[in-house]
Amino acid sequence: MRMTFRYSLTEDDYINFEKLNTSRQFKALLFPMMFFIFFSVFLYAKERDYIFIIFIVTMVLLLVLSYFVLLPYSAKKRVKTYLNGDRSYLLPTEITIDDKKIESKNIPEENEAGIIGIYPYSIMRMIIENEDYIFFYISNEVKVLPKRAIPQEFKETVFELIKKNGNYTYMK
Repeated sequence: MRMTFRYSLTEDDYINFEKLNTSRQFKALLFPMMFFIFFSVFLYAKERDYIFIIFIVTMVLLLVLSYFVLLPYSAKKRVKTYLNGDRSYLLPTEITIDDKKIESKNIPEENEAGIIGIYPYSIMRMIIENEDYIFFYISNEVKVLPKRAIPQEFKETVFELIKKNGNYTYMK
């Protein structure tokens, strides 16, 4: 079954994507940082040198600061930078979803070129679903589909189609 509908992304949609992306990168750094913190606790217990306490406190402060301040700020700044460079990211998009592929067409303004992309599920690196979005990772590109944009009559079928792919992941 082919399902076609239109939607437009907002700046907040892109910010939420960037937050998800940076959160995934942060989690990759979390293990090494935690290792150094625990190793420093071990060394402090063994050596009783206060330099290890200073290191531990510094690492914990860096973790907290980066997670609650730097990550949200950097996501907003990156989105503003690339939207200021190209506002076409906010143009309406027509998407067609079927059991083999997704097809994306941007709806250009008058006297502008449009772009059509056909993406078989087999070439997608991953499909990530969270509470509010579905992200289609295609080589170095990501298609963001807000769940609110999926018409009610298509929602169940769309979710069934994407969930049966081997590259599908649900993230909170």
